[in-house]
Amino acid sequence: MADDVHKVVLSQDIARKNGLAVGDTVTGSVVEGVRDWQENAHGTQAGFEIVGIYAATRSEPVSPATQESELQENMLFTDISTAKELFHAKFPERTEKDYTYRSGLMLFLKDPARMEETVSLLKQQPWADWDGLVISENSAAYQQATGPIQKTASISLFLLAVILVISIVLLSLTLLMWLRERVTEIGILISLGLSARDICGQLLLENYMVAAPAYGLSVLLGAALAGQAGRLAGGVLDSVKLSAAQAVVILVCAAAVVLATVLLASLPVTRKRPKDIFTDLS
Repeated sequence: MADDVHKVVLSQDIARKNGLAVGDTVTGSVVEGVRDWQENAHGTQAGFEIVGIYAATRSEPVSPATQESELQENMLFTDISTAKELFHAKFPERTEKDYTYRSGLMLFLKDPARMEETVSLLKQQPWADWDGLVISENSAAYQQATGPIQKTASISLFLLAVILVISIVLLSLTLLMWLRERVTEIGILISLGLSARDICGQLLLENYMVAAPAYGLSVLLGAALAGQAGRLAGGVLDSVKLSAAQAVVILVCAAAVVLATVLLASLPVTRKRPKDIFTDLS
């Protein structure tokens, strides 16, 4: 916190190996060979009260050449006042006002597509002076994975339009052939006083009842395939999923296709008079 002095947060691994707990005190000292520290600073010590213990949730790659100070479990976090004090001890010719923290805090997003939204929400948090901090965004891996997908988006939209048109044509032809077998039924309904609107409504209801299970199955398959597509993209798009809004769009498209096909297929029959229908049958 802002008013903390000589406080530290260390890793669960360090705490477990050394029998440390919150409230204990640890001491750090400058020894020979530590980078950037002058000889006259050797032996400088600082005590720290443990105020927190963190657990590493992701593993960073290491090699035999990795310095112990750069190992993830050896990272210690202290307060700004103590950091400035150690900075002045390391560089006596500089003042604490010259201190600038450059190591930073690295955050990993589960959904890189929400980078801009996340940064905006981060800047709204009251626990930091964001005017004095620089936030660097790095979504190179995400952009590399999504680049080919974004390029194919326009092709996918074109194919979707083509599929919708072909679906309307094929379904219209199928329904037209199906209605020819029901011409007698339609003629009787018209002779009983049912309007073309009523008959189209009945046909729409029948087709929607058939389309409803197909729609449910398509949404389930789409949701499963969306997740698989994200995992195939190297895990960067692992959060890809079929949203409720997208499911609604699919429903609207399906309903529009059924409506268009029923209207196209039924118009040639429903516009006839019963006398003309029975004449055609004879």
